[in-house]
Amino acid sequence: MNKIIQFPVQKTVPCLEEVEECKELLGTLDEELILARLRLCRALKQEQEEIKAKEEGDPSAQLVLAEIRISETGRQTAIYRSIDWFDVIDRLIGRIGDLELQRAKMKIPEIRQMHIDLRSQLERLARGQDALEKPEERSRFAQSG
Repeated sequence: MNKIIQFPVQKTVPCLEEVEECKELLGTLDEELILARLRLCRALKQEQEEIKAKEEGDPSAQLVLAEIRISETGRQTAIYRSIDWFDVIDRLIGRIGDLELQRAKMKIPEIRQMHIDLRSQLERLARGQDALEKPEERSRFAQSG
């Protein structure tokens, strides 16, 4: 039976420092958007570096250790793979889109209230304009002013 160790090995239990860092870094939707855009920029740069390295003929350009296979005899085989930058970038763009959608949904009540306020102001202005255009109303405004 072969044993396969998948990489990258990630911690399953975060340490206290990591929890505190996350609390400091991520708090609002806008901060998550900034982080996602930063990661997208990094991924795009890494993709460009990998393309340049491949054009220059570097066969090990941006290879990462994906897994180690250990056979029953104890022989170890390391498996390296290149990162699928298209997939990484696509997922980050999707994440940014989801966050922007959440942000827009959060603004809907605020926008509705602004629309209601604007409509009522326009109606008041229209009533005032109508009063100025009618001669009988004009004299009433002149007497009260």
